[in-house]
Amino acid sequence: ETPYDEVVLAPSDCAALWVAIDAAELGAVSSSSRPGVPDESKFTMGLERGMGVTLDVELWQNDVREDPALTALLQVLKRRLAEAYGVEPVF
Repeated sequence: ETPYDEVVLAPSDCAALWVAIDAAELGAVSSSSRPGVPDESKFTMGLERGMGVTLDVELWQNDVREDPALTALLQVLKRRLAEAYGVEPVF
């Protein structure tokens, strides 16, 4: 687990990230309920979007890989974190 500090994005980067978040439809995604397989990591995604609306989703890595929109969201997050910290994160 690697915690990352808050990152302030340029408006264009922020807009691109929200496009990916909206495309992933996180509000419609249910947390994984199945048991994990050996060596499978679990993603925990928390989202706050104005007016106190929060969302927490926990998904096994293989469940994320089966969803193209979630995979695209993780790729956008990887790029932004790599730009901010100079090291490509491993998800």
